[in-house]
Amino acid sequence: MKKINAILGIALLLVSAFSIGLLLQRQQGRYSAHKWHEGYAEEVVFDVMENHVYPGVSLSEAERLLGGGKVLSEAESASLAERFLPSEDGTPYGVWLYELRAQKSSSRYFLLVHDNETVIKTVLVDSLD
Repeated sequence: MKKINAILGIALLLVSAFSIGLLLQRQQGRYSAHKWHEGYAEEVVFDVMENHVYPGVSLSEAERLLGGGKVLSEAESASLAERFLPSEDGTPYGVWLYELRAQKSSSRYFLLVHDNETVIKTVLVDSLD
């Protein structure tokens, strides 16, 4: 009886540890304001693009979740918007820029192209060149 109780106890412990591990893994890449604003944005950017800030979301909601992004000059904003979302009718789009990884050798950027009311497109790029 003691042997069966020990085996059941160990099995219960292993199943519990496995379940907790799966739960922690599922939370790893999910958006939270803390992760985005405290330097872990690259870890959650795919969740942001898929579930939070996607084409059609209001610009005010995007700003509430991510902040306003880096301020670009009008010429820089227009150049990036035209590069990632060419406008057939000449509609001027704005761009918010978020730097995800700032290392000596490289940076990665999350770009949010908008029409001053809604998100038109989101883009993840390794370089702005």
